[in-house]
Amino acid sequence: MKRLLKLLLGLIGLLLVISVAAIITLANVDPNQHKGWIADQFHARTGRTLALKGDIHTSFYPWLGVEVNDVTVGNAPGFGSTPFLHADHAKVRVKLLPLLQDKYEVDTVQVRGLVVNLAVNKEGRSNWADLAGPPKAGPSPLPLAAVALGGVDIKDAALHWDDRSSGARYDITHINATTGKLVYGAPVKLNLSLRARANRPELDADVTMAGTLSYDLGKQQYRLSPLQINSVVRGRRIPGGKADLSLSAAMLADFDKETASITDLKIAGLDTTADGSVQIRRIRSTTPAVQTHLEVAGADLSLPFRILEIEPLASQLAGLKQRGFNFSTRLDADLKRGDVDVPELKARLLGADIEARVKATNVHSSTPAARGDVTASGPDLPTLLQVLGQFQTGKDKTLARYGRQLSRVGDKAFALKANFDADMNSGDINVPTLTVDGLGIHAAGNLKAKDMHSGKGSIQGRLTLNSDRIGEVLAALDKPDLGRAVRSVAFDAAVSGDRNDLNFKPMALKIAVGGKQIPQGDLTLDAATHVNLDKQQLDLDNLRLSGLGLNVHGTFHATDIRKSPRYSGELKVNPFDLRKLMRQLNEKPLETANKNALARVAVDTAFSGTADEIRIPRLTVSVDKSTLKGSLGVKDFKQPAIQAKLDVDQINLDDYLPPSAAGKPVTPETAAGAATRLPVKTLRTLNANVDLKAGRLVVSRLKLEDVTARLQGKDGLIELDPLAAKLYRGSYTGNIQINATGKLPKLTFVSTLKGVQMEPLLRDFTAKPAKLLGTGDLAMHLATAGVNTTAMKRDLAGNASLVVKKGVLMGIDIRKVMQQGQLILKTGRLMKVELGQKTEFDKLSASLVIKSGIVDNQDLIMSSPGIKVTGNGMLANLRNDSIKYNLKAAVDKSTVTRGGQQYELKGRTIPIECRGRYQSPSCHPDYDGLIKATVKKKAEDLLKKGLKDLFK
Repeated sequence: MKRLLKLLLGLIGLLLVISVAAIITLANVDPNQHKGWIADQFHARTGRTLALKGDIHTSFYPWLGVEVNDVTVGNAPGFGSTPFLHADHAKVRVKLLPLLQDKYEVDTVQVRGLVVNLAVNKEGRSNWADLAGPPKAGPSPLPLAAVALGGVDIKDAALHWDDRSSGARYDITHINATTGKLVYGAPVKLNLSLRARANRPELDADVTMAGTLSYDLGKQQYRLSPLQINSVVRGRRIPGGKADLSLSAAMLADFDKETASITDLKIAGLDTTADGSVQIRRIRSTTPAVQTHLEVAGADLSLPFRILEIEPLASQLAGLKQRGFNFSTRLDADLKRGDVDVPELKARLLGADIEARVKATNVHSSTPAARGDVTASGPDLPTLLQVLGQFQTGKDKTLARYGRQLSRVGDKAFALKANFDADMNSGDINVPTLTVDGLGIHAAGNLKAKDMHSGKGSIQGRLTLNSDRIGEVLAALDKPDLGRAVRSVAFDAAVSGDRNDLNFKPMALKIAVGGKQIPQGDLTLDAATHVNLDKQQLDLDNLRLSGLGLNVHGTFHATDIRKSPRYSGELKVNPFDLRKLMRQLNEKPLETANKNALARVAVDTAFSGTADEIRIPRLTVSVDKSTLKGSLGVKDFKQPAIQAKLDVDQINLDDYLPPSAAGKPVTPETAAGAATRLPVKTLRTLNANVDLKAGRLVVSRLKLEDVTARLQGKDGLIELDPLAAKLYRGSYTGNIQINATGKLPKLTFVSTLKGVQMEPLLRDFTAKPAKLLGTGDLAMHLATAGVNTTAMKRDLAGNASLVVKKGVLMGIDIRKVMQQGQLILKTGRLMKVELGQKTEFDKLSASLVIKSGIVDNQDLIMSSPGIKVTGNGMLANLRNDSIKYNLKAAVDKSTVTRGGQQYELKGRTIPIECRGRYQSPSCHPDYDGLIKATVKKKAEDLLKKGLKDLFK
């Protein structure tokens, strides 16, 4: 209050000093002729526009003053054309002659039609932030004893607040404020009236305030008494449409003694009353001392929530029978000493009774002490949490959120009882009673610790928890599947020892599961736990988890647990059925091509590590008929570096793929292609060095043996090299590189197949009888770039070559088909073409050139005794999955007997066209040519016969 008065009077004094300095100018210059200059100076200093549309009047005797009309200050950039401030009229005057004696006799300061528009945009920036700044040096404030102020008279003012970040808008209009004459040492009368309106919630109110301000500047004492505020609040949710609110109090501040008080505080309205007082010491300090007494009582707790439109809580409270409430407390807190004393706290809220007494000392130190007791009980804990949650700060009101969720639980009643006495200076802690019942959960415990700072200290305690309705709580907390699976839970832990050496035994957790689709069973966790604080050591021996088909046991040991923890242990999981376990926990089992997959899973491992790394030198994982062995290490969890050596004896990956993907081609190249769908950031941060081996591997029905691979990745460069395997009496070698350092990942594939038997390979790969037999060699060198499969197809480029020796093409006898075609041409008679059974060949070879996703071949040759097949064209367009390929088949000269007549067949080439989709092309000989040739031969024969008959 003192600073406010000094600031107000200082500004008035500054205006008066400026007026005196300009008296001669005012007497000779018309300020209305210099409005442009005044506006320019204002804009230079503030960046805002100033419009002076009305007249400016000045006077210098007997009153030195200034009077302005129709003044507008522009808004900040980005806040539209609405003015920041507008005033219809403002006037301030000071008597001239008393100024010569350093006395300031100010006339009543008048303001008419003042409108201030405050706004905050969607980003949270205000339209007054640019006007704020550090205080600037200026004339010293006037001595208050030398000032006589005729008062302040403000009429028809308005303040508008538009918060576009939240959508809230508040309008305060019809502001009228007056003060009595300000004479040093004499009380000042304050009067204020206004009308307020808000859109969130929809309320409006008429407010009046009256008070008397007394002060003694010498003693630095200020008193506002009596202070009376009355309001009529209107809103559609207020019973009867409106309600009267009132507040009265006496306020006193003594800056010399650094004390302040609020006494005779009385608040009434909406069937609620509040009485109390507040005493504050060390008001200039950041650690004051506070004494308060407060009593609140009301008839309907739902009413304020309905008026403030806090739903659905308001409607929920309105449906309760017990809506009355009362609250009383006394508090004595010294924040400097760190002492808090609450000798009394009583509350009755929503049918709940709460009583507490707490006294705490030295709460800021490392040796605080606290003692007290708390008892509470009520019929509806979730609703109580929602009410208390409304007083939480921040966006995430956790108490309110949990209250809403837990309102779905059937048993909402609760009861709490606790006694405690803890003194960290002596090291004595005593909690003789702690019981909590709520939401169907019962917890009880006790703790007694003595002389915990010495080596002779001791500790004894126990905590138990059990519930037969824990499933309801889990379901309410958005864990419905787990809630349906868990029927009950029981926990029991006891602690004993001294301050440095603690034993937790027993420490057991038992969870009973069961349900409509889940067989009943128990899951039990036991562990003998030992903690030595001197050695900073934690030991978990005989760690066991059993039930639901699980049998897990192990050990865990940690040292230096406070500063730099290091740990080691062993874990063994006996074989269990993973599918069955997931069903028991009401989780949907993984969908796999083999419905019996994951029926047997087991783990045996040893591990060690620190807070930033883990080492697994021995790892054995058994899944069904497969066993994986090896080692694994991860350093720096923030930017993991992975080292691993893994060796699997045998595995059929097809068994574990989703049913829709089982049997589809999965090669190292396509696997790497799928990797490009990963986020580029993941590829760039991958740091790994992994060696993989597999004795026998089945993938896409292909059978591989002695598979080896090394994965190395760092700084966006990933390489699978070498890749090697034996398959179908042949071998595979290759490498794959991924470069993710640029904007798009780039991929390079190099693969070589040698001496592979084509018939079993194709039979397994297609799950159909093979059409091609022989021994094949394939070499590929491909490159592409992109973030998805479509882009990679468009960019694919490189070359490849294929050679198959001593082979057989099943399902067609090319020589026989060619002979039949030539016979049609020779005889001119159409006949059914028989495909035959097979075509033996000596060699089939082709080279491929791939560019921008188009696969081209110009040199296909298949050679066989008496037959030659060549091919060229677009073998595949990966952009649209099409083919446009041409074959030519030729047969040597031969003799064919048909219908008892022998025909000499000359060598002839028949074209074959392949069109459609390259995965399933349609290839046909040029039948149109054959038919045309046959018709022509028939026509020639008929013509010859007709001419012969004509000239007989």
